[in-house]
Amino acid sequence: MERGVFRVAKVPSTPEDQSVGFITGLSMLETDLAAVAALVHGTTVATNAVLERKGCVGTGNDGVAELGWKPTQEINKSFSN
Repeated sequence: MERGVFRVAKVPSTPEDQSVGFITGLSMLETDLAAVAALVHGTTVATNAVLERKGCVGTGNDGVAELGWKPTQEINKSFSN
């Protein structure tokens, strides 16, 4: 398996338009996107909405997401092979 370059960018969440944060992160990578074999994207918009008690409102469990915590080291292992 050929190994390439692993790049990471972290930018503030943009809940009003999540594409803004995504495009900002891409531009920070300074890479030719045509040469990208895989792209992983994550956001804290949903987590922030839950923590701030904003967003979905309903009765019972409709619209409620299950939150889970995973140590960063475990997530990073997924990309180290």
